[in-house]
Amino acid sequence: MTQFARSVLSFPLVLALISPLSAAADDVNITLHAIPVQSVRNPQEFDFRNASRYAERFMSVPASERDKARLVFVATGKHMAPLPPSTLGSLRLDIESGDRSWPVEIHQSGEVVFPEIPVDKVNDARVVANVPKGTLVLSMRVRIVAPEGPTTLRYLNDAASQARAGWKRASSGIAAMTVPRFTCAKFRFLQPKRLAITQGERQVWAADAATEIDVPLSIAGAPDTAQVRWTRDSNDQISGCKLD
Repeated sequence: MTQFARSVLSFPLVLALISPLSAAADDVNITLHAIPVQSVRNPQEFDFRNASRYAERFMSVPASERDKARLVFVATGKHMAPLPPSTLGSLRLDIESGDRSWPVEIHQSGEVVFPEIPVDKVNDARVVANVPKGTLVLSMRVRIVAPEGPTTLRYLNDAASQARAGWKRASSGIAAMTVPRFTCAKFRFLQPKRLAITQGERQVWAADAATEIDVPLSIAGAPDTAQVRWTRDSNDQISGCKLD
């Protein structure tokens, strides 16, 4: 099992499924329940005891069938609204178990990366945020991995299929039946960007600069070898979506 898998499996989670059909044109999410905490500073805590079930199911997909998709955790505000930079800059998450604690890495995009902790500390592990309870949401999502080389429509279609299959495997049961067949790939940027699809020197599709752009997986006149072009950075996020 990879270090990522061991890291995710190190944290038990209690998760509540958000039906992907209720999240129009967005990636599929699982939201973690907040735990009421009685303390002077009234911090928010999250219980991670059931995360291993979701992670194990996702990681049970053969590696060659999930190399274009990945499981991530994201911190957002209420109603899944992105956290503003000022909030992210002051946000602190720590894993606590007994008398030990470990800091959690937080990216500008809101993605959080949990460290691996000793096995004997897992049962009592919880994530503590330095914000009042009820103000923060932690979600588990399945994202599309951008290739190092050119991103073609064929690649996006293959990656969207992997993301859907990985999500269905992770959720299983009735929840798996609600995962839609993705018809677009949603690109999210921290700053507005332009995106275009070209075939050689010919532009076959383009979108005005925006922080969110839905790229159809099937475009009239665009072969699957057409390339998706945008200015990349490490905080770009790509996920499966469904056009109305």
